[in-house]
Amino acid sequence: MLQALVTAFGTASGGAALPVSMRCMEENLNIDSRITRFVLPLGSTINMDGNALYEAVAVIFIAQLNNVTLTLTEVITVSFIATIASLGLNSVPAGLVSIFVILSTVGLPVKDIPLVITADWLLDRIRTSINVLGDAFVASTVSHYLELKLKETDNKLIKNEEEKEGRGRKGFNNDLKKQLNNPLNSSRHHSQDNNTQLISWQEQAMIDRLCGDITLNKVIHI
Repeated sequence: MLQALVTAFGTASGGAALPVSMRCMEENLNIDSRITRFVLPLGSTINMDGNALYEAVAVIFIAQLNNVTLTLTEVITVSFIATIASLGLNSVPAGLVSIFVILSTVGLPVKDIPLVITADWLLDRIRTSINVLGDAFVASTVSHYLELKLKETDNKLIKNEEEKEGRGRKGFNNDLKKQLNNPLNSSRHHSQDNNTQLISWQEQAMIDRLCGDITLNKVIHI
């Protein structure tokens, strides 16, 4: 997954690193392509682990900067809101947008957000790499639980295809036998017809010959 992480860090975009993540997991980790092509695109949209951590830590940092001590309930609220807000973010650099919402919800001032923006170019790359790595973990977990079921399904499909091919070959062989037998039968009937025609021709020739002899005898007697 190193190539995918480097791509995510360099581009700061999970969408740009998605094809690289698919190739790394399919070729290097031997994850089924049906899993990677379903889990990874879905994860790049809703599984924003890095964004959720970044937003929660940024809000807590601003609170401590203003000498505001957050209670356990407020910390849980900030973490929950950051997690929910990260689900709506696209796989592009946009982590600072939801911080305004979280700060307003908790009642903290938004004037200190520029302090976070100053280092956002680096933090954005780090949280994008975390997002890509989290998607890879989810895909590996899904593959671990569904690998046997996928193999069983593949074996059933292969068995059904072999049975269909077997029935198709059997039917083809039967049709071929019929086609091979029909010319033999037709040739037999044809030979029988030829024999019958030959016998009929010989009988007709004998009758004509007898008629000719009788006519000749009558002429001689006359």
